[in-house]
Amino acid sequence: MVFIGKHELKKIIILFGLLFASQLSLALAPYLQGTKLPDAELSAQIALVEKNLEAEGFKVIGRHTPKGLPGRATLVATDKAMIESLRAIGGSAVVASGIRVAVQADGTVSYMNPDYWYRAYLRGQFKTAQAQQ
Repeated sequence: MVFIGKHELKKIIILFGLLFASQLSLALAPYLQGTKLPDAELSAQIALVEKNLEAEGFKVIGRHTPKGLPGRATLVATDKAMIESLRAIGGSAVVASGIRVAVQADGTVSYMNPDYWYRAYLRGQFKTAQAQQ
């Protein structure tokens, strides 16, 4: 028969508690995959992504094609509701107002997960911003 001491039992209870708590944590991916685009020139793919964003109510406020990384571009988009809720919070919340969308020459599209980044940027003010949308 095996006897477990008081100290060992306490360690086991803490271990199980931590394992259980870890299952309750929120796991969000920082980036999400968009629908793959058909083969085309990067400029055509950028135009298509811009058109799709605008059709969904976003406004493209920036574009970037980095030197040294051919075949890649980034768009920055926002929408009125996003800006208004962040304006109400004020301060540095403005950094969360742009959603970055990456477009690659092979048709790959990915974008920032707003839920993940708003939680990171706004921290304690996240629920306030969420309630305003």
